[in-house]
Amino acid sequence: MTLSTTSRSFARVDVRIPVRLQVLDHQQATEVAERLDMEPTYVQKLSVSHPARQGSSSWEQLALYSLMERLDCLERGIEKIADHLGVSLDDGPEWIEGETVTLSGSGAGLRLPRKLDEGTPVEVEFTLLGEPTAVVRVLGHIVTLVRPDGDQLPVGRYHLGVAFDAFHDEDRQAIIRYTFAQQRAQIREMRAEDE
Repeated sequence: MTLSTTSRSFARVDVRIPVRLQVLDHQQATEVAERLDMEPTYVQKLSVSHPARQGSSSWEQLALYSLMERLDCLERGIEKIADHLGVSLDDGPEWIEGETVTLSGSGAGLRLPRKLDEGTPVEVEFTLLGEPTAVVRVLGHIVTLVRPDGDQLPVGRYHLGVAFDAFHDEDRQAIIRYTFAQQRAQIREMRAEDE
C-alpha cells in the first residue's frame, strides 16, 4: 500500500477494480472532454446479488431485483444465440477490459492485455467496487508503459500509467472518496494483522 503523498496532489492507493478503456483520436478526445466537463458520469449500480443485505426491502426494490435478474437471463440468452449465429452484438466503440493496479485523484496504473503508445488519448471507465458499487468515466492519456516480463508482470498483460485530463468535479470527488475509503480499509487490515 502506498501512503506517501510527498510529490503528489492526491493520495494513491493500491487497489484492484475492473476498468474499461477506449482509445480515442484527438477530435474524439476533445468531444469527450467537453461532455465530461458538462455532466458527471458517476452512476451507482444496484447490487443484484444481495438484495436482502440492504435490510427490509420495499416491494419496489424486490420487483426491480426480479426484473434485473430476468434481464440478465435474457442478455445471456441473446449472447448465446449471437455466438451460435456468428453475429457480433457490438455496435459501439471497442473497449479494452482490464484492472487497476493503483488509483488516485489524478491518475491510475492499469493492467491491460494491449500495448498503447505514450500520449495516446483514452476514455477510462472505472467500476468502483463496494457499497455502493458505482461507475465513473474520465478522459486521460497514457504516460507510462511497462512491458510484460513473465516474472512480475504476466505475459500478455501490460502495465500502463494514465494521467487524468478531464472529468466532472463530482466524478473526481467520487474517485477521491473511493481512494480514501480503500486506504482506510487497508490501514485497518494492517493494524488487525499486527495485533
